[in-house]
Order: sequence, then C-alpha cells, then structure tokens
Amino acid sequence: MNNYTSPVVNLDFLAQLFDKVFYVPASAFAPAVTALKGDGGITELDRTEFGTYGAPYYDDDASGREYFMPVQVTYTNSSGQQVVYNLPFPVVSIKPVKHVVDTEMTEVNGLVSELISIKAYEINIKGFCLDLVGDEYPEKDIISLRNLFECNQPVSIKNVLTDVFLLRPERDGSDWVTIRECDFPFEVGTKSIQAYTIKMLSETPFSLIEI
Repeated sequence: MNNYTSPVVNLDFLAQLFDKVFYVPASAFAPAVTALKGDGGITELDRTEFGTYGAPYYDDDASGREYFMPVQVTYTNSSGQQVVYNLPFPVVSIKPVKHVVDTEMTEVNGLVSELISIKAYEINIKGFCLDLVGDEYPEKDIISLRNLFECNQPVSIKNVLTDVFLLRPERDGSDWVTIRECDFPFEVGTKSIQAYTIKMLSETPFSLIEI
C-alpha cells in the first residue's frame, strides 16, 4: 500500500505557470492583504469579505489555503440533480461589447455611428486543476469540468467581477451564462497540474409576451 502525503503547491509557482501557459502574469493566486485592525499585534484582517451583490472575495481551496476571487457555477446535470461547483484556481475576466452600426455619409467625410445595443458579455476563465492528494494527474476535476461543459443549458455563475455586470436591474438580476468553449492546453513537466480555459456568454432573460 502506498502512503502519499499531500504535495505542497507553491502559489508563486502557480502564478509563474499561469504566465508561462497563458502568456499573462497573474497575482490572483497570492493576494497581498496586510492591513490590520487596531494596534498592538491584533491579527484580525481589515478587509472587505463580500462584493456588492453578495459574492465572496475569498475562499479556501481543497487543501484549506485561501485564494482570491472564487468562481462558483450552479447547473443541472444529466440526472436532473443540481450541482454546485467551485472552479479550481480560477482567474476570471469579462468583456462588454457594444453593437454599433456605422453608416458612411454621401458628399460628407466621416461616418454616422448608431448604437444598437450592448451585446452579450464575454466571460473568460483560466485556471488550473491540481491533484492535492497523491501528486497524480487531476482527473477528478477534469471530469467535473467535462460534466459542466456538457450541460446543454444555461448555468448560473457567482463571482464578484461578473456580478457587477450581470446582476443589473434591467437584466432582472440574471447571472445566467452559456458555456461556449472549454480547452485543456498541454504543458510539459507538470504531471499533477492541468491548465484549463472556459469561455462563456451572458444570457439575457426575456418574455415572449413582451416582444
């Protein structure tokens, strides 16, 4: 019988690997929080714990270590059961895009630009699956991501950044998104770490009676 000890994953190493795999530096894996409440060695951290719309700024990973800006998704699996899943070591970005129609003018230089609407918000999540038990390939998390991708209906996303754009009165507080792409880029020399990317688009709820 093999006796495994939980490998120690250096968060600085994850930040370096994020830069190497995705070509973007990331400090989200090791947030610097140094402010203290009061004087005289009091160790209670003085920081904001939740965003305006209720999503947490911090959470603990599977090994109990704190990380910044968690992403939680909720969906219904093929068996009809509701699944709540925290994406492993995520870094999230969101891209608002406007639909603008440009019309060229005759006999006058320039364009007339007409704002039609704000398109769906593009959400990109990059992160790592880690095996924190036996230092083996993180197959369990990859299966969870596969099941999430294969969900053929909108899913709910909970995150401080995405909440700012999605939970709006004109959207009826909708945090629904559809998953469009999922990728697992190969990286040499990291047996227990698998990078992943997920691309999502926001869903706008509407009533056919109102159209």
